[in-house]
Amino acid sequence: MTYDSTVSARRLEVATFVWSVSTGLNQPCPLSLAESSWQTAPVINGAGTGLTLPSGYYRAMAKVFATRTVANQNIQFTFQVGGSNVGKAGQTDILNNSGNCDQADATFSLTSSDTLELVITGAEGSSFPTLTSDCTLILWRTSL
Repeated sequence: MTYDSTVSARRLEVATFVWSVSTGLNQPCPLSLAESSWQTAPVINGAGTGLTLPSGYYRAMAKVFATRTVANQNIQFTFQVGGSNVGKAGQTDILNNSGNCDQADATFSLTSSDTLELVITGAEGSSFPTLTSDCTLILWRTSL
């Protein structure tokens, strides 16, 4: 039997956040940390709307639970890293007849610190739906 000392294990860390609707279109959503297994807890920025992340490999998923007062009261939400969209957008019901995907998903890697935000990027109707406390963002991380 041989032993390869160059192989190293990576710790998989996960953090769960609750998110709520932003104040307007193209604005980041407020986040609050629900629980975390990270060695150092993720940092929510001073505005409460973004996560300052260290280098690493990431997978992010955000699911939505909403109450609408009219059928076309829908939103679309997208992850942004450093201000650029990443991954697949999520939405409530069928926003502007463009398909039905309840959750946003993204995978990305960072070689240095950057900011992750969940942003409302589309809206239908004259107002946003009411989001419930079940709106969850889950973030998985491993080191580079």
